[in-house]
Amino acid sequence: MSYLSLIFINNQMPLKGTIVPREFNTPHRQDWNAPIHNILKAIDNHNQEYFKTQDIWHIEKAKILREYVSELKTWIHKQENEQ
Repeated sequence: MSYLSLIFINNQMPLKGTIVPREFNTPHRQDWNAPIHNILKAIDNHNQEYFKTQDIWHIEKAKILREYVSELKTWIHKQENEQ
């Protein structure tokens, strides 16, 4: 998988400032919504910096953050299923 394919979702770059409403929430998700949102903004920042500078460091950090968010969401789903 190329770096660029990691950046885009469904081959489309999201519009800057686009906010996706959180229509589904649980007690387990509530405390994690804001941190996840902030991490996604950090990923966007790294992607933008990469496009400006071509510094691969930004792609590497964005990848680490995406992996963390993925693991966190998996953990949240596991917590929800245990109830």
